[in-house]
Amino acid sequence: MLHRIARFGSPAFLGIALLVFLLPFLAVSCDVPGGYGRMTPGGTTTYSGLSLALGTPPSINEGHLRPADEQQPDELGVQLFVLLAAAGVAAALALAAARRWWPVAGIATAAAVSLIIGELLARSSLVDRVATQAALPFPDGKSAGDYVVIGNGFWLALALTLVGTGLSISAARTEAKRDTPQD
Repeated sequence: MLHRIARFGSPAFLGIALLVFLLPFLAVSCDVPGGYGRMTPGGTTTYSGLSLALGTPPSINEGHLRPADEQQPDELGVQLFVLLAAAGVAAALALAAARRWWPVAGIATAAAVSLIIGELLARSSLVDRVATQAALPFPDGKSAGDYVVIGNGFWLALALTLVGTGLSISAARTEAKRDTPQD
């Protein structure tokens, strides 16, 4: 029974993890003094995993858009480690469909590590950018890092990838036991 769950669960969790890259991974909160990027104060700039991986523009609240001559850059460009994480999850998914469990475990683990590194590097870039774009001083006790939030999409993608990894290890062990001759 556990083998069946692992065999079907691993590709399912990895497939969902890949879809979760459409959700928010990072956001610059709406209360940055003076606004951020293309947004006035009150607007939020949201970076999905896909926008980080491909370097596409983040999502913004249209109602808080600055006039064109006051807008500042908010694109981060391709975040290589996030791109590698997405490619790794996709490769692990393909290998899971082919029932190649040990390679799935290795590649999915590498994808999870890459995802963590990519998220930290992207967050660091955003913190630096918020600090340089701040039009007004930060309130007492606040810094640029307080305005950059890690999104639920990141945590969910990481958790799903790790569960998919664990299930592939379980499937590999079960198959190894089944293939080992019994005395």
